[in-house]
Amino acid sequence: MRTVRRFRLIPALAALLLAAALYGCSGGGQAALAAGSVNGETIAAEELDYFKTRLRADVVLYFTEKYAADANAPGFWQTPYGGVTPEQELENRAFDACVRAKVQLILMREKGIYGDVSYQGLYDKAVAFNNRGASGANGPGLQTVRLDSFYTYYIDTGAMQLKNILAEREIKPSPAAVAARADALAAQNPGAGRTELETMAKAALIDEAYEEYVNRLVESAVVVRP
Repeated sequence: MRTVRRFRLIPALAALLLAAALYGCSGGGQAALAAGSVNGETIAAEELDYFKTRLRADVVLYFTEKYAADANAPGFWQTPYGGVTPEQELENRAFDACVRAKVQLILMREKGIYGDVSYQGLYDKAVAFNNRGASGANGPGLQTVRLDSFYTYYIDTGAMQLKNILAEREIKPSPAAVAARADALAAQNPGAGRTELETMAKAALIDEAYEEYVNRLVESAVVVRP
């Protein structure tokens, strides 16, 4: 199924103006056009490419399974299937991933988890962390962030912290909801005690509420896409 973009797109003129503007340097040090913005926060072209690299296999699988397309055939990425080319589908999915990442990162900044949440800023953060690790200054624990997946690392680790913060109020499950979910989990985990069941139930409810919370942020986001 193709992803559906429900967020709000601003007028085409503003999108064209954004596309014409140059933004900072990428992790590779090359200046690049912005790929768009979310609530005024720039989506770097490198950010879009990052998700395109990670979603490429999913898009190939989608077209080979749904349309029996030959991914090795010349012109596969430019051939329309069901009205859309694999290239367009990849672009759309990657952009959607950028929007979802960006709304979370903006919230992480608001909650004090990160300072600079730009793609370049997080890349620089990873490089600085690795440099400290190489000198032994990071102490025990993780010493290196893989630069080929640094963006996912900071989104995922930030999301864990963000869940804990939001669980204090915005997505805090009610005692009744925790009890009901614990009851449901009891049949699947006959050896678990009540405290363990309630811990599992609370974690599951927070995860679900977090996804719904992010979905609402995505739906209400003001998005520019050139």
